[in-house]
Amino acid sequence: MKQTLLGPLPISMKRKYSRVTAALLFASAAIICSLPVWATPGDNQANGNATLGQCIGAPGVLIVDPFADHYSCVSLGSVPGVQTPYGGLTFKYNDTNTLLIGGGANDSTGRIYQIGVIRGPGGHITGFSGPAKLYPTSSSRIGQYNDAGVAFGPENVLFVTRFPANQLEQTKLGSVTPSKLTNLSPFGVTSSVGSLAFVPQGFPGAGRMKLGSFPGGDWYDVDFSPDSNGTFSINSASLRTNIGDAEGIAFVPPGSPEFPPNSALIAKYVTERIVTAPLDANGDPIIAQSQDFITGLPGAVGAAVDPVTGDSLFSTFGTDNKIILVRGFAVPPAPAPIPTPPRCNFRVGIIYVDPSGVPPFALRDEITADPDVASVGLFSAVALPPTLEQLQQYDIVVVVNAGQFGNPTTLGDNLADYVDRGGVVVEGAYGYDGPGSVLGLSGRWLTGNYSPYNYSKIERTGPFDGSIDDPAHRHPLMAGVTTLQFNSMLAGSLPAGATKVATAPSTAAGEALVAYRAVSLGHTTVGITAYLGNDNHSGDWGRVIVNAARWLHPCRIPTPTPTPTPTATPTATPIATPTATPTATPTATATPASTATPTATPTATATATPTATATPAATATATPTATPRTDSHLANISTRMRVEAGDNVLIAGFIIEGTANKRILLRGIGPSLVTFGIADPLSDPTLELNASGGGLIASNDNWPQNPNAAEVMTSGLAPLNPNESALLLSVPPGSYTAVLRGKGGLTGIGLVEVYDLDADGAAKVVNISTRGFVLTDENVMIGGLIITGDLRSQLVLRGIGPSLSNFGVPDVLADPLLELHDGNGALIQANNDWRDTQEVALQNTGLAPTNSLESAILISVPPGNYTAVLKGADGGTGNGLIEVYKLALK
Repeated sequence: MKQTLLGPLPISMKRKYSRVTAALLFASAAIICSLPVWATPGDNQANGNATLGQCIGAPGVLIVDPFADHYSCVSLGSVPGVQTPYGGLTFKYNDTNTLLIGGGANDSTGRIYQIGVIRGPGGHITGFSGPAKLYPTSSSRIGQYNDAGVAFGPENVLFVTRFPANQLEQTKLGSVTPSKLTNLSPFGVTSSVGSLAFVPQGFPGAGRMKLGSFPGGDWYDVDFSPDSNGTFSINSASLRTNIGDAEGIAFVPPGSPEFPPNSALIAKYVTERIVTAPLDANGDPIIAQSQDFITGLPGAVGAAVDPVTGDSLFSTFGTDNKIILVRGFAVPPAPAPIPTPPRCNFRVGIIYVDPSGVPPFALRDEITADPDVASVGLFSAVALPPTLEQLQQYDIVVVVNAGQFGNPTTLGDNLADYVDRGGVVVEGAYGYDGPGSVLGLSGRWLTGNYSPYNYSKIERTGPFDGSIDDPAHRHPLMAGVTTLQFNSMLAGSLPAGATKVATAPSTAAGEALVAYRAVSLGHTTVGITAYLGNDNHSGDWGRVIVNAARWLHPCRIPTPTPTPTPTATPTATPIATPTATPTATPTATATPASTATPTATPTATATATPTATATPAATATATPTATPRTDSHLANISTRMRVEAGDNVLIAGFIIEGTANKRILLRGIGPSLVTFGIADPLSDPTLELNASGGGLIASNDNWPQNPNAAEVMTSGLAPLNPNESALLLSVPPGSYTAVLRGKGGLTGIGLVEVYDLDADGAAKVVNISTRGFVLTDENVMIGGLIITGDLRSQLVLRGIGPSLSNFGVPDVLADPLLELHDGNGALIQANNDWRDTQEVALQNTGLAPTNSLESAILISVPPGNYTAVLKGADGGTGNGLIEVYKLALK
């Protein structure tokens, strides 16, 4: 149990406190008047006044600089009718005047209570309308062992963390008992979970679930999905950082004084304080930049934000058991429901050979049971192997055989081609029998080193129980896996580059049971030594296989923008690559309109080592209507796609207009994309910035080598990997081109980003464009943009292909298709041929494409996050260009 011991270094464990009857503890509701900001220093009476920084009714509790000049604090006292000690708190999903709070925390008698709040002038909470009642009814058993995590998630399911059981409780609407209980230890969550929060809309990583363990302080990002029962399956928990003795989590309303944009409040139980930290691109706290907000708050545990006023509320666990309210925050945006995460709808293919002729029905059923699986196909390879086209019907292919493949060479070639094109293969026994065995795969699978194991002929028979390597910090393949039972296996040693994540007990201790290996073109294959082709196995083998798809073919990539940008159709449209959010989010400023149509010098044909040149010109001949006004601002643009060698590097162009220099930061991202599920990232990106005439302005290979690396760090946008690139500099108005390539001709998925760091300046980014070689599936071109400010923006987006040949660009995308998605991944608008829908309106802007097969969208959108996807309408490939023009509103 958790307890606090007196002394200079309190022990990070809470103590279970004895209960006293509600009648003795709570004689009446505490009604606190609204807090004035003038006061007599040192007045700590609940009905008194206090200077800024002091907390009325809570002696010793102080708001610290620089926040003391803006915020004031008051104790609302204890909550009548709630059993002590207190746990977490949140507001009811459909009633901003009802507060939910955990009572009897950390104990089997714990429950979730609900109580009305009394609001005074300005809507600020002044007390409670008690006594509290159990939620949702008097017969409720929700909230046993509750701790700091109490929050409504998607579909208004109530999530509660359980301490010290290390469990996550879910309760559907209308239920009086928990609907689902998940043990978090199999997902690598350090015992025991203490806090939980869902990142709100408007913050980076919106919709993501975050967990914190106590007292260890590990902070996790959780992948979860609907489970067909109205609740949610936990698929994995990825350790992101460590936040120390932290409990409750809340998110600071945007625009609150002294807080950096996108910040969190974290209750620190042991050290008796509330700290704040800015969030990184995935919605996780940057602990190195944390600072104290409140000190001297014993038992700080729960945290919540009043959706009406933005006031923060904190509950305390222990002898005090009270609610502290802090005023001075900005009024938050209207509450938005936590979005339901999409299902992955994986299509799984099982390639099998069995001498009995019986397909592996048991394995098929185990895989089918996973809610992220849409279908499982069975393909017998006893005669002919599946073609590459047949393999490409599946997101993941599993190979199991106890007999000879009809053509092991062609099958091996096709599987290697499938992996080269982004497919995921899980190889099982006896595919690596040999070499030279009639049972083993051959062809390029063998000669190209795609197998996760060295070939072997050593068979072992059991039964066996597999063991998971490093269960405390388990690999994504082992997320949620508890049991791996099997009866036979083919023992194979690991080749260079392979990593074992589960072990098979045998006479040779430590033989690999599950392993993975980095192979050709930066892809990864997975191997299982157990034979799964019959029903002589049990446990979580289906989950291991689907975990391979979640890891290597993700559909729910954490999106580090203020709102997530997943694909509208997970199995067809690639998910937008995460882009970071600037620490200093640009505020709305006047956007000087163009006095002439933004144009840039056409891109010259790239050479083997392309010197960055300007983006191909906008073909507009007329001038967009321009009326300077304060409306909105292009704060960030990013593009993700596969970076090839030679001509097919990633080229991003942008235009700055105005009368002064513009401070910008460019990033070339590759290795850290692995964190977001990208299987073949560009391992060592290099970045160049060139002027419109082609002259090199600056270049960078590894960002820590920059002379101003410290300034990059201070911006909050330093790349996560030292092999990634960044340039922070001030440039005059004009046209610029950034070129992202792989060092030494390396290839892989890369991300180029441009951030406008001074929205208040006299110069503005009015046009952005990116050119590269558009492939298919996940290797189409994906552009993200962030619009900040107060009003809508009028945009023209163009998907250019055929007309690039006029500028000497080879292998152009013959028939571009352009899509615009909102921050939740929903398709807003799509266009194939620009004349089909908005011909006259586009011509009036002067930005209509010159070729009828090219695409364009004219649209007015509110501030937010958007994703543009460019692909071949007919599945074609070639050099393409995405352009975004911001027009001034009339």
